[in-house]
Amino acid sequence: MAAAAAAKEESSAAAESSDGQSYIGNKNSDIFHTSDCSSLPAEHNRIYFDTRDEAIETGQRPCQRCKP
Repeated sequence: MAAAAAAKEESSAAAESSDGQSYIGNKNSDIFHTSDCSSLPAEHNRIYFDTRDEAIETGQRPCQRCKP
């Protein structure tokens, strides 16, 4: 039964990041980026999001360079 629960959790996580992209927000500027953007903030200023919608819901704005 534990295997079924683990499979369900795994499937939920896959659904959240179905675009295959992760997003990184900046604690100071409230701007989020794709994980491969050249304008990523310093590690200590990063906030990680699983989906674009999650970043938007927390008040982050899309980066103008990578356009997530």
